[in-house]
Amino acid sequence: DTVKAHCGITRLLVNEEAPLHPRFQLREGDVVVKEQDLHPDAVTMQSLGGGETKLVSSAPGDCEVVLRHRPFELDFRAGGRLLQRLNGRHFMNFERYRSKGSAQHAGLVDATDVDDQDLWEESFGGHSDSKPRGPAAIGIDVTFEAAVTLTGLAEHATALDLGSPGFTEPYRFYNL
Repeated sequence: DTVKAHCGITRLLVNEEAPLHPRFQLREGDVVVKEQDLHPDAVTMQSLGGGETKLVSSAPGDCEVVLRHRPFELDFRAGGRLLQRLNGRHFMNFERYRSKGSAQHAGLVDATDVDDQDLWEESFGGHSDSKPRGPAAIGIDVTFEAAVTLTGLAEHATALDLGSPGFTEPYRFYNL
């Protein structure tokens, strides 16, 4: 079952309000498609009530994104079919920047509130990795609803077909 390449690119930028340090952002030329080759679609936005917002693209293919605000989720649809869901299992973890020795923050809990070991330095294989800005990981669960086969770059040696290994924990991709 294939999806025609009618729907465009959806860019999502998640950041903390007034961050202590700026987060990494891709520079021009660091992606496969050059910025000047992209042609933005006209997008309409409508509130669906109940904390949901729908964004509909003018591109052919009946492309839309539904944003659920609490808990945060994104559904990507084409032709009325759900293709991909971000944070559908609510595993999103966003480690906010903080000063060394600062108290835990009020509100949302991130993984560093559960396990505060190695926040500022990690050691592995005889090497030490200093993290002068502290913890900064971002993780989110992604579900490819209609995918028969999922292929990608692995965190460790395995087959490129990510569906066949039968992992017992979430699969991780790393941006090193």
